[in-house]
Amino acid sequence: MEVFTIASWEIWKQRNARIFRNSTPSFQSWKDCFFTSVKQEAYRINSVDRELALSWLHSIS
Repeated sequence: MEVFTIASWEIWKQRNARIFRNSTPSFQSWKDCFFTSVKQEAYRINSVDRELALSWLHSIS
């Protein structure tokens, strides 16, 4: 569930950057921010689940 929240939040941040900073949103920018956020969130979960989350993240990159 947190993955969907992070994905949505990063889309929202891309939108805000477009509106307030007049930057061009891109999939690559969203993807980089998404991966960074998921990696940061991985440190909040236990080590077994962390390894699973990081391996999933690696498999989609």
